[in-house]
Amino acid sequence: MVGRTKLVAGAATAVLIGAIAPLAIMRAPGSTDAPEAVLDQLLQAMQQGDVAAYLACLTGEPRDAARRDVESRRGGEFGAELRRAAAEIKGQALLKTESRGPDEVYVLVDRVYEKRPWELQAYRLRRERGRWLIFAIEPARPHDPPVPYGTPVVTATPEPRDGGQ
Repeated sequence: MVGRTKLVAGAATAVLIGAIAPLAIMRAPGSTDAPEAVLDQLLQAMQQGDVAAYLACLTGEPRDAARRDVESRRGGEFGAELRRAAAEIKGQALLKTESRGPDEVYVLVDRVYEKRPWELQAYRLRRERGRWLIFAIEPARPHDPPVPYGTPVVTATPEPRDGGQ
């Protein structure tokens, strides 16, 4: 009887873990459910020159404007322009995320460049049909980096001890 109870308990635990694990993965920090993830998706689409994935990150006026831009160009020009723009970006950091209600978020991003001033850019995101999308993009504001890109990091070495004398 004890063996059967352990077997049933083990099976029930396995079913419970199987049901809960996907939910935990979906909500994990950095998951695509986080509103900020759409900014990573946008950058990845730019790096790959993937116009469809780029447009899929946008809604409203930013999406309409990007579509008009795509339609006004020949062939893969827009995708190539996305790749060129992304190639200049060495990194980006989320400086601030502010909730503006249950389905709206303001995100401030600091974009790092190697050969030009860094940029602060604000995005407004909205959840539509269960997915976070960018519905407003403020103009980028250039700023000087606190430390120039590529500056070597130097750590101080401790002074040698004189043997405690």
